[in-house]
Amino acid sequence: MKQAFDLALEQTERSLSNIDWNSYGSVLFISKSIGTVISSAYAPTRSDCKSILFTPLAETFSFPLAGSIAFHGTADPWAETDSIRELAAQKDVPLFLTQNANHSLETGDVLTDIFILKTTMERVQRFI
Repeated sequence: MKQAFDLALEQTERSLSNIDWNSYGSVLFISKSIGTVISSAYAPTRSDCKSILFTPLAETFSFPLAGSIAFHGTADPWAETDSIRELAAQKDVPLFLTQNANHSLETGDVLTDIFILKTTMERVQRFI
């Protein structure tokens, strides 16, 4: 995992190195799964940055997360709910739990999944 993290962070830094960050009033990172770890490691290097963390891994909470919100499914096999709940509370990150949803915030029931998507996007819209 450490090797994958280092490589992904290096690629992120290289890909974003030519951006004129001062030309933006604010920056919003939207990430999912392992991407939440990378964006959380990178975001503190930018001022006035917000983050939306979809299905964050526990390692995500190793970094400063001011201005972030997170979404987690309680049936996510990649991240234990009690741990994510505790870590989010420690970092003052608002956490939205989706009951019985997996790492994709899906339950397998199409109508339920459409409702989850609608509710999640409404919360994202309010955050933005």
